Amino acid sequence: MRLFSSWAGGNKTEGIDAEGLRRSTRNAHRERTLSTEEVRTQSERLHELAVLSLFLHSAGTLEEMLSLFLERSPRVTSAVVTYPLLLDRRREVLTAQHLSTIDETGLDQASLAANENLAEIEYPLPLRSWRRSVMEGGEVAVVDDLKDVLGDVLGKQACDQIKQRLEITRTAVVPLVMEGEAFGLCVFLFSGAEPDIELLELAAGHCTLALKDIMTGEETTRFGGIDPVTWAHSRGYFLETLDSEVIRAKRYSRGLSLVFFDIDDFGEFNASYGHTLGDRLLRAVAMTLAGSVAPPEIVARCGGDDFVLVLPESNRAAAVELTSKVVDKLEALSVFDVDAKERQGVSVSAAIIAYPEDGGSRDELLAAAEIAIEQAKAERKAQRAPVQQLTPVQQLRLAGRRRSA
Repeated sequence: MRLFSSWAGGNKTEGIDAEGLRRSTRNAHRERTLSTEEVRTQSERLHELAVLSLFLHSAGTLEEMLSLFLERSPRVTSAVVTYPLLLDRRREVLTAQHLSTIDETGLDQASLAANENLAEIEYPLPLRSWRRSVMEGGEVAVVDDLKDVLGDVLGKQACDQIKQRLEITRTAVVPLVMEGEAFGLCVFLFSGAEPDIELLELAAGHCTLALKDIMTGEETTRFGGIDPVTWAHSRGYFLETLDSEVIRAKRYSRGLSLVFFDIDDFGEFNASYGHTLGDRLLRAVAMTLAGSVAPPEIVARCGGDDFVLVLPESNRAAAVELTSKVVDKLEALSVFDVDAKERQGVSVSAAIIAYPEDGGSRDELLAAAEIAIEQAKAERKAQRAPVQQLTPVQQLRLAGRRRSA
């Protein structure tokens, strides 16, 4: 089988024929039969894989997770060096800089052999490069010569020195891919042992999943103040803001009002029209509320279909006036297309809570709000009782008409 290819229009060999190499390594792996000793070893490695997964998913930071991966993955893979390279999407390079604070024997020995700190190196990803082909192809590639993988950056001499000093016999390159999204490559160096493709894929898979979880967590922390569905402030942000506003109102003897809104029959709306239209309705309500206030006032989503306006330096009378205007805007709101038959407004239950009349602390205000919004919902339900046999859309429309009458 041809393992090396030339680019079209030239005779120069530019790298490994990735597809041919994948087929070759896969076929060789399938043809191998396992002895009793190999079965026992395989069982031990699978146990270590389970332990590795537990450690990786318990890590709180990227550095901690990668340090654990470098420390424990050799018990699964039998590799003497584990070298994860993460994708920098902005610059289109594979980088090892995340390893700069990690001390690991195999990687340190490889760096000494190459006379180069492997944690400071970046590897480009040209459009037709072999590394990109392996990463985007999503399958493990195994080669005999390290130069085929890293030689264009490290150089022939450095690769040969690593191979000689660590007695490297095989190199495996494993894509870090999860649900079609590429996160990088992991290079495993072997001394004598034959790479087990399936175990490499499993180990790299757990690493990728942990990597994705950590990155998602970092994004959540970075954008934690924003609700991802409505783009309003989140409940956490609301609670922090309420804490600070209560302190400020108390210190300067100023007013503070909260207006809570609960969308009537939102569960029935979701059941009738689906969650996609339900999310659209939530966003439309959030945008309407946001358009009704100005800084330092804020809009937050504090529950499934619950929203709150935080109105610093505002008394109850001002909050009542604003609430009336908001309710009018919501009654005219529709998430349906212009030509759709159903074009009802949005009916809400509202409750106004004021500091210090309804509470002198965050917890007291929230407790008062919970009682007030439940009372408002009960009143709205009583108003709609005679028309319970109507559709949710008809009930919403009728409720809007009653308020405007």
